[in-house]
Amino acid sequence: MKNLFLLFAIVVIISSCKTESSGDVDVSAVYQSYYYKYNANTNKTHSYAEFRDGGPLGNDIILYAPSGITMNGETMDYNSFPFELYYHYSSAAHDGEVTEGTFVFTDKNSKTYTNVANLNQVPVIGFPASIDPISKSIELVIEWTGTAVADGETVTINLFGADTLFENSTAQIGATSLMFSKENLAVFPNGNISAYIERSTINNLQNATQKGGVMQLGYYFEKTCVIED
Repeated sequence: MKNLFLLFAIVVIISSCKTESSGDVDVSAVYQSYYYKYNANTNKTHSYAEFRDGGPLGNDIILYAPSGITMNGETMDYNSFPFELYYHYSSAAHDGEVTEGTFVFTDKNSKTYTNVANLNQVPVIGFPASIDPISKSIELVIEWTGTAVADGETVTINLFGADTLFENSTAQIGATSLMFSKENLAVFPNGNISAYIERSTINNLQNATQKGGVMQLGYYFEKTCVIED
């Protein structure tokens, strides 16, 4: 699930169990959401696209010809989660760090809307070597490698192990760290856990319908750590 849109919270997914055909939705009501991120661990760039009727909480729109969505000229793959029930989106993966990606949405009238994602807007981020091992006896302050949070940026860190997940994030300008309390850490059994960090920005689209839309850009890094008493 870590590679799904971070842009859309679980409450958004649950709220939209209905779908509509692109041919049945007024073009002016189509809300476009795009997410473009680089995964430093896999050295892949991922792109995602979602369309909703009337706004970010509207029903999912499934694109049927002549409507469609491409990334750098190639048709994106249609996906749903779980089992065609809630979350409907299109995705594509690209080897390496593809700095620039171009989303082109074609509406039911064959009009195109072009939006360009540029990863140069998202500085590199990572974990310090000192994060591992993690001790439950003291609070965990993670000072990430990379620049401080700038205007419009958010840094998010997840600690994930077995069935336990804690997330912390900050959009405070100048922030350089995030903290997890001893109480947070105490619920993890000793052993390996995964730590995920992402720096992201969200911008308005360059080319949208009357309902608008957003473009999220992200730089993602993952590390396995040992947690102990």
